[in-house]
Formats: sequence, C-alpha cells, structure tokens
Amino acid sequence: GFMPLSILTSLRCLEAMYGYAPPFTTVSLWNYVLYWGALLELKWDEKKQRPLRSTMRTILVKVGITLAHIITIAFLFSWLIPKEFEPVVENFDATKFQPTFDPRQLANNFVAAVLLSLTLSYSLQGIAIYPQLILGCENYDVVDNPMFHSSSPSDFWGKRWNRLVHGCLKRSVYKPVRRYSSSKGLATIATFLVSGLLHEYCWITLFYMNIHERNEDILQDQYVPPFGKHMLFFGWNGILLILEYIVVGSSISTMISWFPQTLPKPLVGVLVCTLALPVAHWFTGDLIALDYFQHMQLGFPRIVVHWK
Repeated sequence: GFMPLSILTSLRCLEAMYGYAPPFTTVSLWNYVLYWGALLELKWDEKKQRPLRSTMRTILVKVGITLAHIITIAFLFSWLIPKEFEPVVENFDATKFQPTFDPRQLANNFVAAVLLSLTLSYSLQGIAIYPQLILGCENYDVVDNPMFHSSSPSDFWGKRWNRLVHGCLKRSVYKPVRRYSSSKGLATIATFLVSGLLHEYCWITLFYMNIHERNEDILQDQYVPPFGKHMLFFGWNGILLILEYIVVGSSISTMISWFPQTLPKPLVGVLVCTLALPVAHWFTGDLIALDYFQHMQLGFPRIVVHWK
C-alpha cells in the first residue's frame, strides 16, 4: 500500500503547488477532505459542487463487472499457465530491450497486455466498491476496457488506461509544463517521461527482493529488471500521441477517421493497441519473468484438464 500512496501523494502535492486542483475542493471542508484523501477519482457534480451519490444500481453494476473479471481472468490463467504465458510462440525472450515485429510475438504481447489490463481492472474495481458503500460517493472506473474499446492512442491513455494516474499526471505535470512552455508536444513528452520514472520506482519496489538477493550474492542467477525499459516504453507511447496530434491537424485526418467510424469497436481497439505492441514486452515481460502473474493466479480458480 505504501508504493501507490507515495506516488499519488507526490502528484497531488505538485497539483496543489501549481494551482490545478478543481475549484470545488475549496467549497467546503468535506469536499477538501474527500478530494485530497480519496485514492480513486470521484465523480463530481460541477453545478452543485459536491460528489455524485452512488445508487444501488451502480453498486450492483460494479459487483457484476468484478464477478465477470474473476471468471475471465480464471479462464485466461487456465489457458496461459500451462503454456508459461507464451500462447502463440515459445522461447520468446520477453525481457529483451529490442522491439519485436514478429506477428507471433506481437500476439504474445497482446495476450499479456489483455491479462494485465483485466487484473488491474479487477483489483481496482474491487477497491472502488468500498467508497460507494461507506461514503456513498460515485467514482470513475480506473480501467475502462482499453484493449478493445480505444479509438486512438490519446483515447487509450487519456480515457481508458489507469485514469487515476492519468488524472494526477495531467494536473501535476502536463498542465504546468504546457503553461510554462506553451507546447502541447513538450508537455506530452514530459508527462510520459515522468510516468516512466514512476513505473521504474514501482519496479524497484515491487521486485526489491530480486534485486536484494542478486546484490547480496544469495542467488547469482536471479533475474533483475534493468533500469530504463519503462522510460523507453512510455517514451514510445508519448511519440505516438505527438504523431496523432500531427495527423489530426493534417489533410489525411479525414481519411484515417474512417476506421473508428466504420470498423467494429473491438477491432479498432486492437488496431490501436497494435501501435504499441512491438514494445509491449518492455512493460509485461518482467512481470512474466519474475512470476508476478504466477503469484496472482493463486487467488483465482483454475480449470485443469487431465488427459489419459
């Protein structure tokens, strides 16, 4: 619990220092405490300047989504664990620094990204039920089906993937940098680089024992995640967003807009994710190599078939 709390606290402090907290935070002491103390992004009524109240329907919807996540993740673990999380091609070194353009390895990366998205959504969806039950406040879904519903890279990172961290980064890094530099591109790159640094910190904390055992000569063969992969991963995606800004303002934007308007939404989502798949293993490869998913699957049921 310390790792995400320290990250959110740091970002919230920057947000307050640069004056980008929403105006409703100063309306009342209750609003102030709710906004700065909440670990999730609450929904606010801008006119009434107060948090939206949750209903039994919204609570039941979140419970239903959580149960659906449990079933889907259980099936994925049942399929992927016997294959050691390499469902399409085996012996793929997911910890390497080089991008990959092999279609089979891209498929491996996509499946790993789907699993990560679902497990992250499940974890945060379960937590989100508590403020609704205890405080009666509605909150945003932190992960909103980014792998199959995204219409563009900006839609993926801005509205669907980890909206909690996105909101904090937008108010604490993106807006201040854009105000002082007057550059949308520079603000985007700065935001993604800070996100990369935060994830480097997460990895150091998450896999501290691996680093400790390697440094203390306890396990010489222990894999230790190299520093810098997250900086490169988020740098890649920051460049994708800048390219999107350039394309949207050009004459070919009309031609490209045909895709999300005509193709099925899940297919569009997959095509959007394909832009980052060549380097997706920079993010998911360490999780597989260090048995992150292996440990997580202990909390889920599995289907085991014995063939005679």
